[in-house]
Amino acid sequence: MAPSKEKRYVMQAPDILLIEQRDEGFFLFRFTVDGVAAGDTWHLNLEDAKHQAEFEFDGLISSWLEVPANVDDAVDFALGQDP
Repeated sequence: MAPSKEKRYVMQAPDILLIEQRDEGFFLFRFTVDGVAAGDTWHLNLEDAKHQAEFEFDGLISSWLEVPANVDDAVDFALGQDP
């Protein structure tokens, strides 16, 4: 198999983790404190997404909060929470 010609680069370390349910499954999104995307992964269910987050950030996740339905920007919501 020929090597990929896509350029690869190291993404910034995330400060915020968000899990979003979509028709295709659950997505674990990572964002910096500036709201810049820092990667994402697809998961079959919520438990798998949380397990991946715990695996990647062992001991660093304090709690999970549900984003209220009336919130338009989940990243802004997360940034406004106390650590």
